[in-house]
Amino acid sequence: MSIADGGIRDVTLQSERMEWVDQDIKTHHEHLEKTKSLGNEGEGEGDQAPPPESPFKHMPRRKAAKVFWKVVICCVMVAWTAIMDGFLITIPGSIVANTYFIKQFATVCSKGSCALDARYVGAFTGVQSVGQIIGMLGGPITSDMFGRKFNLAMLTVILSIGVILELVAKTNPVWLVARLFAGWGTGIAQSTIPVYISEIAPHMLRGALLATYNFWFGVGQFAGAIALQVATGLVGYKQPIYAQWVFIGVMVPVWFIIPETPWYYINKNQPEKAKRSMRYLNGSIKGYDVDLEYRVLNYERELQERMAREAASAGYTELFKGSNGRRTWISWLPLQFQGLGGLSFVLSYTTYFFQLAGVPNPFLGNVIVKTLQLSAQIVSFYNIEKFGRRPLLLIGGMGMMLMNLAIAIVGTIPNWQIPGGLVVALFCIWTWSYSSSCAPIGYCYLAEISTPRLRAKTAGFAAACTACVGIVTNFCTPLLLSTQAAGWSYKTGYLFFGTSLLGWIAMFFTVPEVRGRTYEDLDELFEAKVPTRKFPQTKTKGQLEREREGADGQEA
Repeated sequence: MSIADGGIRDVTLQSERMEWVDQDIKTHHEHLEKTKSLGNEGEGEGDQAPPPESPFKHMPRRKAAKVFWKVVICCVMVAWTAIMDGFLITIPGSIVANTYFIKQFATVCSKGSCALDARYVGAFTGVQSVGQIIGMLGGPITSDMFGRKFNLAMLTVILSIGVILELVAKTNPVWLVARLFAGWGTGIAQSTIPVYISEIAPHMLRGALLATYNFWFGVGQFAGAIALQVATGLVGYKQPIYAQWVFIGVMVPVWFIIPETPWYYINKNQPEKAKRSMRYLNGSIKGYDVDLEYRVLNYERELQERMAREAASAGYTELFKGSNGRRTWISWLPLQFQGLGGLSFVLSYTTYFFQLAGVPNPFLGNVIVKTLQLSAQIVSFYNIEKFGRRPLLLIGGMGMMLMNLAIAIVGTIPNWQIPGGLVVALFCIWTWSYSSSCAPIGYCYLAEISTPRLRAKTAGFAAACTACVGIVTNFCTPLLLSTQAAGWSYKTGYLFFGTSLLGWIAMFFTVPEVRGRTYEDLDELFEAKVPTRKFPQTKTKGQLEREREGADGQEA
């Protein structure tokens, strides 16, 4: 039985790992004896030398998680940054319902009671989205120039400045500046962390490890809900702000532990540094040949350069040329569906709607929703690789769309006091649908689809476009909800039902399934302009070659 058919039996961890590696290395070296190194591409000869191939390329996921344990740990540690992201996303929409925050920042008073100006409430999240755009567009530039680790250090400094401003803020303008820095830092995180993970993770683990970003994001949202639940006293709203120092503090030692990605050094033509990074991550693995693995990555880079040789440089305009335009669209759409599906309407204002429905403790209800969200994200680790990206994306997107419609309908029925339990149930279903679909999968497509040479720029551009739409939705949603403006309340769900319907249709026709594909496979599929519906069953040259080698091995 061939390795691709799973011929290694489950015995002890050590023996199964060594047997698998030894067998595949033997086969691989027999293959290499017939070929030359990457530098000799068979020019002037009738046949082109086969590309170098890693002996770990077809390792099953469970074995890969055990063999590449150090990479897994590094990915999980880097994804920790998403806690800050989730925490900062939760605070603006929920803190506006905090009594002590209202006392400090209220400017609209009538009949002895004061309230926040709806325009400022919209600006709090809108300005944060502006900061995200700055980070998402500027982050890839500094990432390509100075490295992924440089961006991690920079976002830590920027987030620290934001926390300081939040602590000293006593007026709405200062709070707005604080939100700008918070958005700037999260924008850098969103454009850097998925790229870092995708560049060090083995392709068979890439989807699950990218999902850890969304898991920690959910942990951050859960922590934000808990922090607001326990916030008490006149300065109670500052307690969640102080908590951010814990997350920032953990990021500092992580920076010293993790290495720069090999891909960054390869793109900079620094082979020794790239090999040093690869040796740090995987050097302890039996049978891991650093020189061979470097040639594999370098071959992919040179292949991409040959495919785009007519381009003078990898600028932002190249994102829209040829197959890259399609890849940029696919990188963007699943992540954008978070906003189209009602993220700013449901998750950002959960506490507000629970108050409106008469839920006795709206902050506790928010904690329940965040707990469900975290549970769904944990389940998604398994589902993404088991069932694929596309089915989960479409099924979850359908659930979000229907819940937007249901929320709008219950708010339209005249002379009916909406039961608080019904509102909580609808929000829980929407949250589960979101957290098991576009929440984790959006970041998978963001990091996976683009060609490696343009990965940082594609991720930054796609995330920035998402933030642009976020500016509109985050600013307008409070105005649509507030009685100071449109006063649509629950009926705002009709708007997001329409936007989610359009987004779902677009995903159905344009977003393909890419489970288990290497970057080399994706390059070939997109260059061949394979239709969306035919992605799963289309076999690449690499797959056909592996099947031929397997057949030859069985005959021998």
